[in-house]
Order: sequence, then structure tokens, then C-alpha cells
Amino acid sequence: MMAAPGASDAASSSTQNAAVVDSDPVIFAGPHPIEFPSPADKVIAGLSTHGAANLDALCAKPGTDGLTSTTALCATPRPSITSLADLRAVLKLAFTDGNTGGRRRAGGNAGNGTGGNPGFALLGHSSSLVVKSVNEINPRSIVFTPNVTTAAPSTPYSILSFTRGESFAEVATYDPPNNKVNFYLVAFKKACHVAGNCTAGDLLSADVEKDWVEVSVFEDDSHGDELGNTILDCQHCHQPNGPSENAILRMQEITNPFTHFFSNDTAGGKTLLNAYFNAHNSSEPYAGIPGQLIDQSDPSLLAKLVTSAGFGTQPNAFPSATIFNELNAQGNSPTWLGLYNSFVQGLFIPPPYYQNSIADPAKLAVMTKDLRDFNLGRLPAASLPDIRDVFPTDAKFLSEAGFHIKDGLDPKGMLVNACGQCHNSRLDQNISRANFNVEFVDQMPASERSIAIGRILSAPSDPHIMPPTQFRSLTVFQKQTLVSYLSDGLVMPTSPSPGTLDGASLYTMNCAGCHGPLATSQKLGRSADQITAAIQSVPAMAGLISLTAAEKSAIAQAMGGAP
Repeated sequence: MMAAPGASDAASSSTQNAAVVDSDPVIFAGPHPIEFPSPADKVIAGLSTHGAANLDALCAKPGTDGLTSTTALCATPRPSITSLADLRAVLKLAFTDGNTGGRRRAGGNAGNGTGGNPGFALLGHSSSLVVKSVNEINPRSIVFTPNVTTAAPSTPYSILSFTRGESFAEVATYDPPNNKVNFYLVAFKKACHVAGNCTAGDLLSADVEKDWVEVSVFEDDSHGDELGNTILDCQHCHQPNGPSENAILRMQEITNPFTHFFSNDTAGGKTLLNAYFNAHNSSEPYAGIPGQLIDQSDPSLLAKLVTSAGFGTQPNAFPSATIFNELNAQGNSPTWLGLYNSFVQGLFIPPPYYQNSIADPAKLAVMTKDLRDFNLGRLPAASLPDIRDVFPTDAKFLSEAGFHIKDGLDPKGMLVNACGQCHNSRLDQNISRANFNVEFVDQMPASERSIAIGRILSAPSDPHIMPPTQFRSLTVFQKQTLVSYLSDGLVMPTSPSPGTLDGASLYTMNCAGCHGPLATSQKLGRSADQITAAIQSVPAMAGLISLTAAEKSAIAQAMGGAP
């Protein structure tokens, strides 16, 4: 096992902030059992129009890109979209032949981007909107128009990204008359969404790709649209310098060996493919990609599209070969650490993790067996766990993966690391998100600070919590630090010792959002053991996994229960 980049830096910071290490935050938005609805579901539910009304409004002024033109979604009659396959057909990304000469099936005449098929690549780790959903047994699929050779083609090209577990797909599509790339979130509902009883079997298997009962399309156009003012905004990644510049396609791992992409052409890619096939049948389609084609996943085809489209120079690009060579030669990667520190300083989105796999081997083995048994019919859908919950839980990994802010930062540094990628001066300043700018906390009105404090203290299940659990979480100590900083300006509290824990304050910070004020709480009299059991079994309480035994005991005592 290679040592981590910047190991000495991490060691010194953990010494400075030792009390935080034993209080790791939840790293996953939906631990076992699956969290439903997810943070993204809640955000989408809060948007103004859905279903037929949403599509009517979208097509009242049809576009000229690959999704909203009168030859695509806004055709007359409008095509019915009840599955991922229907969406691919609208985007002209349908697979016409899955009978291929791949390593798992002999013969055939079509492949990746050939014989009428679209191009595709599969990714075992992502720094996108679905960062906490992606791993080698639940990859991110990227299906795209093949053979794009110019930055300004006369016909649209399209890229469709999808990951099982979330109820949306992402679309980037070129608009020839306006010479720009447009970005859309395509949200869908299954019957279980309407009934409110979706399980992992519904959302983390092929079932999630079909039987949609409602579809809505939200454009992120950087002009104050409602999606742009939510955690699902596309533009903080694709328009990092703000609306004065056209949006770009993002591919941080744009050079060989494409560390986290499935590929038969690289050692790491083969490792990811083998892990995938340990859980999936070789004939099983994934995101509509025929099973016989999966091992032809080719990130170089995607890199050619991105480069040909004019986006070969990427912000905060991840130089796979350099990082790989540094890790092999010296056990750490100064190049990766530089990318990571730029993210900590709020300058860029997080870089991909430096190792080929982002999973804990023991957790991955358990989820692989369960998914394999499910795919073979030996495990019922109701018993399938959340197969995305494979990440390590040590504090060092959490911060390096971007799921947790870096240890050892002063209060302003914490705030920048937690919130800076969205709340800065570079992005659209005409939406309410811009009112909270981490670069100018000292000039921020008290009213805006008060809103931010409320968001930091929100329940983990609240879609308005800051930072969004879709991306990262804070420890109790970090919450206390930021609340004090935003309240008083520069105060850095010391980590409380177990003997001085304030149970009432801990209750207000972690419990009141759902259960009401302490004096009238619905849970008076609960013991520490009952609190622990609830955190382990109630999805909405998963974010409280960071509470220590002493903190849970203090909360129980404040509620009149047994410590």
C-alpha cells in the first residue's frame, strides 16, 4: 500500500487538532439502509414545475441543442421518456449493437463508438454531483456522441452521465447556432418515489433505469435560473470563472492512464473492471451499455471529444501519470497535494483521490457479495444494502477525499474549505447564494451570518444544510468553531473536554431541527443507548454518526434520560 501524499503535513495537522480525529463525520449521504428521499430528491422537489408542466414550459421556446430542439425532446409529437433508454434515444445515443468481440464474448461487429453505437466510458470515482454514489461496483456511466472532430460542428453532440442511486441524469449538449454547450439535469420519478418507499433494490439496480412515471428537465444556464441557486448547480464546475465566460466540459482525468476509469488498456483500469465483474454478470447491461461491451470502456475516446470540442486544457487537471509515478517513486505525490491545497483554499473543486480505488477493501467485499447475490436472484430486493457505502471512515481519508474539511485550519480556512467552491466572487453574483461570500466574511451583514449559522446547525436530512451532505460534512467541533466564528468574527473555541460538555447546546445543534426545542422535545427521556440505536437505524439521523459516546451521553442527560 502506497503512503498518502503529504503524510507529514497530515500528521502535524492532526496533532494540532487531535480532538477532531475521534469525531469523524458521516461520509455518505445515504448509508445502510438507503436514505430516501436523498438530498438531491429534496432539492428537485422544491423546484417550481415538474412533469408535463415542466416539459411544456421548456418546449414553449424550443432550443437548438441536442436535447431541446424540435428534432429531439421538443419534437411534435413530443417523444415519451419513461426510461434511460428513451432519454438516450432522444439524444441520439442509442446502442444499436451489443454483439461485440470483447474479452468476454467472441465475434460481433460493433463496439465502443463503432457500428452505430455511441462512445462510452465508465468511472469508478468521481468529483461530480454524485461523488458519494460512485465506486467500482456502482460506476458513473458517460455515454457520448462519437467521432467529434471539431470545436464547432454543424450538428449537436451530446454527453449523458448517469449513476445508479440518484434520481437524475446529467446532460451536456452542444448548441451549434449559439456555439456553446448547454447543461441540463433530467430528473425522474418511479412509482416508489410517488409512494415514498424506494429501496436500494429500486434505485441501485437496473430497475432504476426504467418504468419512470414522471420526467422533468431543468436547464442550468447561469442566468439566475432556479437550478443555479441550489446544490445541484452545474456551473460551479462547468463555469468556474463565472457567467462572463462560456461553460466548459469537465474531465479532470484527461490524460493516460486515466486513474479512475475502467479500461482494458491500463493496469488500474483492469483492476476496476475486475472489481465490477465480481459483482455484475458479464451479460448485464449497465446504464444501457450492453454487458458484452462493458470491458471496452475507453476514456481516451471521451478525452478526444473533450479536446476536439476545445476543452483540452482543464482547470485543476489531474495528471494521472505524474501522480502515479510520484506515488511509486516516493510514496507521496507533491503534485496531487498541490491540487488538493488549491481546493482547500477554495480555488477549485476537489481533485480526484490519488489512489486507483476509493473503497475500503473489507466493505467493498461485503457489498460485492450482496450485489452479486442480488443479481443472481439469491438476495431479495428488500434486503439489498446501500452498495455505495464502501468508503473508509478514517479522518485522513475523509479530508483527502473532500468529504471532510482539512484538519488544522483556522476558522476562516475551515469556512473556505467547507463552502468556498460555491460561495465566492467568481461565480454568478446575481443570485442569493452570492450573498454569502466566504472571501468577505468580515464585511458580511449580521443577518447573512445568522442565516449561515442556521444552515450549519440544520439537521443532516435538511437539504439546506451547509455544507451540503451531498458533498461533505462537519464534525461537532467544526460546527462549533464555525458558529463561533460567524457569531463573533475571530473566536476559535477550544475543543470541550468530556467533563464540560453542554448537553443542551449539543441537543440544539444536532437534534432540535427535527425534534423541536429541548423543553418540548418529542424525545424527552431517551437514553444514550436509544440515541445510538436511532443513529444506526434511522437514515435521517445518519449524519449524527460523528457524535462521540460522551456527547450522546450529555444529550441524553439533558433530555432526562440515562447517560
